Amino acid sequence: AARALEAEARALHAALEAQDGEEGAFEREESFVSFFFGETKDVVDLCVTGERMSAKRSTLRACAGSPLASQFDDEMWAQATTTSPAGGGGDDSDDGCVSIDFSAYCFGKVVDH
Repeated sequence: AARALEAEARALHAALEAQDGEEGAFEREESFVSFFFGETKDVVDLCVTGERMSAKRSTLRACAGSPLASQFDDEMWAQATTTSPAGGGGDDSDDGCVSIDFSAYCFGKVVDH
């Protein structure tokens, strides 16, 4: 019984070390994403006629007065964040993706511009 307990303790210790390594890798990845894309809370997951895309809110608001700019402006976004059941800032699907009814090809070109 003592050997089994020692083996279990070694396995637990190894698992904790592996978890520490995974947490460190996650923190490095999060730092990388924040460096290049800003705060991840400002990245919006979109479902454009079935195709998944992600874009920064600042990109979606680049054309002042446009429907996208008003949909993702600070006031509307904050309101949607507090009223959305998923807490996802205006998400209108079960998977936290904001639906956009537009050609995915064209929308992608606009966002990439």
